[in-house]
Amino acid sequence: MFRFASLGSGSRGNATLIQAGDQLVFIDNGYAVKELFARAQKCSIDLSTLTAICVTHEHGYHARGVGVLARKCAVPVY
Repeated sequence: MFRFASLGSGSRGNATLIQAGDQLVFIDNGYAVKELFARAQKCSIDLSTLTAICVTHEHGYHARGVGVLARKCAVPVY
């Protein structure tokens, strides 16, 4: 299975999910973890299966929630 979902894109935050098989990766997370989990739930995405986070660059609207999410889900950040 392959799935692609934008959970938000803009100056308030960016978060894009890519799922291929059992790999679930976020590209950026500019949202607070609570907001990200709410957005993921609306798309029926289970973040307990998150595999990794990839940050494109360090602007806050791309990376604001990365540290907390990585610690909460115990995943690496690239």
